[in-house]
Amino acid sequence: MKGETKFAPGGILNASSGDMRELFLNGSLAIEFWPALEQPTLQKSKLDWGFVSGTAPEGKTPVGTFGGWNLAIFESSPNKDAAWKFIQFMVREDVNGDVVDLIPANKKAATAFLEKNRKDPKVIMAHLENAKARPLSPRYLELADAQIAMFQEIYAGGDPAAAAAKACEAINALD
Repeated sequence: MKGETKFAPGGILNASSGDMRELFLNGSLAIEFWPALEQPTLQKSKLDWGFVSGTAPEGKTPVGTFGGWNLAIFESSPNKDAAWKFIQFMVREDVNGDVVDLIPANKKAATAFLEKNRKDPKVIMAHLENAKARPLSPRYLELADAQIAMFQEIYAGGDPAAAAAKACEAINALD
């Protein structure tokens, strides 16, 4: 049947994240690639689930690209010193884990937060240790779409090298 793959019915790979989450939680989808921040949703469910990190071939280290905290001080800010003090306070080890639901920016706070709040915290931290920051870009969403399309092609059985080349071409065309 056209559009079918050996992994999923046609269209499933392109479902929105909300649709995929619903399909996974109701048992209609066998696997979902969620970051560690989605674990509270899973922990509240009755699913028997596991957590793995990365999509690298055996013997290779997975590397993800992730966003992060959006703490910034604008050039036009009239209170730069106060803003900087606020940022320093928010990312302190003893504060950072208490003011977020995502993984804290402070590494020691992140370790404690993951141990307390997430399944397989060492797997998550090891993946974060190898992570690369996503580049700042006004075309961030288009860049993310190229990455998503690449992974969807690979998960659907496509050639990883060809999918990566296509993604690089799409990303390079954004400049």
